[in-house]
Amino acid sequence: MTLQRKLHLMLFLAIIPFVIITGILIFLLIRSSNLYESAISNVTAATEFSHSFKSNVDEKMYKIVVGSETLESADPYEDIDSAETVTKKLAESASTEQSRSVVRMNEKLLTNLRKYVGQIGKDAGISGNYDKNIQSLEDNIYIITKLVTENVSNYIYDEAISLENSSEKLHAQVFIMIFATVGVLAAVVAILLFATLKVSNSIAKPISELASDVRKVGRGDFSIRATNIKGDEVKELSEDFNLMVERIDGLMKNIKTEQQNMRNAEFKLLQAQINPHFLYNTLDTIVWLAEDHEDSKVISMTNNLSEFFRTSLSKGRDVISIGEEKNHIESYLNIQKIRYEDILDFIIDIPEELQHYQIIKLSLQPLIENALYHGIKTKRGKGLIRVEGEFDNGKIILKVTDNGSGMTKEQLAGVRESVYNRKAAAEAADSGYGLYNVHERIRLTYGEEYGLSIDSEEGVGTTASIRIPALAPQPY
Repeated sequence: MTLQRKLHLMLFLAIIPFVIITGILIFLLIRSSNLYESAISNVTAATEFSHSFKSNVDEKMYKIVVGSETLESADPYEDIDSAETVTKKLAESASTEQSRSVVRMNEKLLTNLRKYVGQIGKDAGISGNYDKNIQSLEDNIYIITKLVTENVSNYIYDEAISLENSSEKLHAQVFIMIFATVGVLAAVVAILLFATLKVSNSIAKPISELASDVRKVGRGDFSIRATNIKGDEVKELSEDFNLMVERIDGLMKNIKTEQQNMRNAEFKLLQAQINPHFLYNTLDTIVWLAEDHEDSKVISMTNNLSEFFRTSLSKGRDVISIGEEKNHIESYLNIQKIRYEDILDFIIDIPEELQHYQIIKLSLQPLIENALYHGIKTKRGKGLIRVEGEFDNGKIILKVTDNGSGMTKEQLAGVRESVYNRKAAAEAADSGYGLYNVHERIRLTYGEEYGLSIDSEEGVGTTASIRIPALAPQPY
């Protein structure tokens, strides 16, 4: 049984007795309350009836007999109708057999009273019936109204006795229910204490063992696995814990591998930037410029070469500002501009507001080198390399575009494969591996949604785009 089911069962067992006892108690209270209210209502109605009925009917009938009023003007039937209505109500809610018997007797008396009232009313209009009507008034009307009133008084007495009995019975029932509730409560509390101790022990022990394993993992031991755990939920938790530790262990190994790959990529990229051929060619160019007494070009090329290597080293930093990266590629292009003056022009259009954001060092130079050697040098006439930057929904896009020979769809697919696939990059030319290194370093640093993309059209040119987040440079 799961822990949740155990707790639900405990709660169910604890609540059910209270619900039953509370329901019975509420039922008894409502029933007694209804009886009490009904009895009070009956007594009130009967009391009001008994105070006015006899005097009203006797007075009206006397006036009819002496001729001061007629049956129609006095209308004693109104009082009889009212008395019958009250009698029916009392009959419906009488609480004892004796009360019901009194009510039935009143019903008969009111029927007879109605008959005598009609007879007197009829005889009152006939002269010579005065003595007869007086006698009927005394022998019938007065006696019946007196009996009706006495019956009502008896009814009130019986209902009062019943009300008192109901009150005593209610008190006794409430006392019994309270006693039963206390007893059940004590039993339930004892059962719950026992069950709670048992369930608590079944939870605390495996959780304590699992906590010990968690502390070991926190100290760096990813070989730990939770075993011999009992309890459905805790067992499931331990299985998830084991799975989590396995994943963390795998991630740690992947991170170490990726870090090593990144270091290797950086090392190879740095090697590529400090390519002996580039250095030799640049120095050779400086020498023949000096021999031709092109002093301004010698100074410019030497300063640019110095700036190029200064940014390449960057005091060991991996992340620099886009402005620093711009200076780096500008130095590189200035050097190449002197070497390939007849075939190369360049434009760097990176807005000032972008230049304080960060970028991974040596991200743009491999793209420019690729554009020069595989784009510009393969076309006829002078070529142009354009470097641009822009914001794009909170991100930064840097583009290196050349108007070189471009690529066919098949060539473009091969280059893209070398950008996104290590094996393909290793099998490609040096430029392919350089592009892969740029993409991989950006992806590892900023996440999967960032990196390098290549677009090209044969005979038009090629664009390499870097997508990075807009982040401020790291302090150093």
